[in-house]
Amino acid sequence: MKSAKVNRFFEWIMNLALLNFLWILLSLPVITVFAASAGLCRVIQQHRNEMDREGIMSLYWKSFVRQLLPATCLGLVMMLLLLIVIANFSFANQFAAIVWLYAVLMAWSIFVGSVYISLLLFIFPVLALQEQGVSAAIKTAFLLGLQKLPHSLAMAGILTGILLAYYFIPVFIPIIGISLLAFLVVEYTDKTVRSGNHASTMEISAS
Repeated sequence: MKSAKVNRFFEWIMNLALLNFLWILLSLPVITVFAASAGLCRVIQQHRNEMDREGIMSLYWKSFVRQLLPATCLGLVMMLLLLIVIANFSFANQFAAIVWLYAVLMAWSIFVGSVYISLLLFIFPVLALQEQGVSAAIKTAFLLGLQKLPHSLAMAGILTGILLAYYFIPVFIPIIGISLLAFLVVEYTDKTVRSGNHASTMEISAS
């Protein structure tokens, strides 16, 4: 029994390593990083560690091709929203001399930034799992992000801690760095959807 668990753990690690390699390979053109991320989320959600490596490669490629256009558009939208978040903080800093106004604007900027972080956690898993349009994915992810904002920020803190660990142990990045983060995000999204009774909106069709 113990040996089976150990074997399953190492199989899981090997699958993560393969997914990480495929993500890096498909992200090399840079602009395809969003489709590679959406495809990664779909493969993880569908099969976790229960799929043979040949099946993983086939599903990843199909998911990548399917998500290429919508995920790229969504990624560009998220970059635009990031610029808006940054602009909010920059605008608030211009009123640093007026304490009360600065406090109000900074509080608003922090709130907007927090919502953006929460949205960022959900957006690609939602797009990959629902396989719907960009606007519908943004709406669903936004509602989930608002509903679970404190939990999402806590999850973001955990992911930040892992990124800091990568800084001190960078060897993990090319091995399982991205796929591990994606696994945690997909797991968090699934649990959030189930706890929030949104399961019906997140059903996916078999490929």
